[in-house]
Amino acid sequence: MTAKPKKTNAPAEILPPARKPNAKIPISLEVVDQICKQLETSCDGIVVVLDRMRETDRTIPSLRTFYDWLGESEDVLKIYTRARQLQADFLVDEAVKVARTPLIGITSRTVTKNTGKTEHIVIEGDNVERSKLIVYTLMKRAAQLNPKKYGEHLIHSGDAGDPIKLVVEHIAGKRLEDSNGEE
Repeated sequence: MTAKPKKTNAPAEILPPARKPNAKIPISLEVVDQICKQLETSCDGIVVVLDRMRETDRTIPSLRTFYDWLGESEDVLKIYTRARQLQADFLVDEAVKVARTPLIGITSRTVTKNTGKTEHIVIEGDNVERSKLIVYTLMKRAAQLNPKKYGEHLIHSGDAGDPIKLVVEHIAGKRLEDSNGEE
């Protein structure tokens, strides 16, 4: 015999009705727009943004569902691509802000003097190495999100309109040898 659950007077949490497993969730451009607006002004990736939004809004889809929406709808893909491009701009702005702002911290070093004694030195000041790392990481991520704008550009020498020219010449009267050296 199974025990019946006890009834309590505590109000039940209001949740949307449970979905069947593997039930397809219809695309909502409103929700996609909401997600992409958060993504545009965040240093975080899509996983963190979705998780953070899902804490307060149960209509936010899972990562798998969002990826399904990207594959199914050209409109969703365009909105998301634009959001990622804007996020790259935001990351560059953040990198400039970090570069301009001193990051005060404490660094410690152990120094060996000429006498052979070691001394522990603690310095409080601008942590330049940490700032460089943050700026480098933000710029690298911006280059991944928008390579045309922030990526490394490789230019081959030559004419600007036709940088590489492949020239094939045939020498009349001579026969080329096979790859094994036979004529």
